Amino acid sequence: MNKHGGYYGNNKEMIDLSININPLGFGDHIQDKIINSLQDITKYPEITGETGVKSISKYLGIKEENIILGNGGIDLIYLFARSLKLNSALVITPTFNEYSRALKVAGTDVHEYVLDYKDGFRLDADNLIKEIKKLNVKGVFLCNPCNPTGKYIERDIINYIVSSCKDTIFFLDESFSEFANENEEIYNINENVAILRSMTKFYSIPGLRLGFLYGNRSIIKKMEEHLVPWSINSISLSLIDELLNDIEFKQNSYKENNKLLNYAVELLKEINNVTVYESRSNFLLLKHEKYSSDELNHLLNNLNLNIRTCNDFIGLDANFFRICLKGKREIEYLQKCLMEIS
Repeated sequence: MNKHGGYYGNNKEMIDLSININPLGFGDHIQDKIINSLQDITKYPEITGETGVKSISKYLGIKEENIILGNGGIDLIYLFARSLKLNSALVITPTFNEYSRALKVAGTDVHEYVLDYKDGFRLDADNLIKEIKKLNVKGVFLCNPCNPTGKYIERDIINYIVSSCKDTIFFLDESFSEFANENEEIYNINENVAILRSMTKFYSIPGLRLGFLYGNRSIIKKMEEHLVPWSINSISLSLIDELLNDIEFKQNSYKENNKLLNYAVELLKEINNVTVYESRSNFLLLKHEKYSSDELNHLLNNLNLNIRTCNDFIGLDANFFRICLKGKREIEYLQKCLMEIS
């Protein structure tokens, strides 16, 4: 299995900065909804989660036939890979390492298009298009904003790439999109696109596992043929409409995240031997010039801090690490500890 964030030790004082979950958590009304839905766990949930699909259809303004639910974003990544059975795919890296694993398990030949950290992970659209056509890959995987870099590619650039590669299917992971944009943007589903949305990160329910994918009907149809029945539990299904339509929560989360992001960048840039990379999400990628991320995490663990080491990401060396934005107190404590160590 691939390595992921999350502290699983016994230190109850540990501040875990390795998982990218909205620090605002969820409101009392969501907790009440969860408690009330417990009465339904003695019944089977809907086989394909049709009421949830209806809610998402209304929210996005697209047909139900262009939407599929999953047991978290990871479930849909693997479902897409085994359903489409692409001969070859190009993964834009550094990025979430489960794309490559899911593709390889499905028998797909995987190529990497590595963005250079020395260039700020900048994507040259024309160069990417040339590479796609040269390799003649059948699929392209792009995370936007990217995990772990935080890099965001504007919608017009992605539309240009997609429209320039008509014979290629694009899997666009927008699991952190709500942190990058205050307003919802929907792709043209007449194109060969599949857009993943995770509901676990922004809405702070990773333990419940919930996500959806929308896109071209031909893609959704193939995924439906391989969909495992009852993949979404009744508690998660009961929350979809409430979560999507909590506009106040979305606005507050977006504004609060931007404040924390700017504050964190300002503080962490003051630390010697640490480089901070631009981000449009709820996390920051950093590089320590003196310590490897494993060495650094060992030192920080002794100070009750846990970070996400990034030496398992293609395109990043052993000195990169990622931190999530929890709050001002945690950011200030991280700065203090890194200054002492550095």
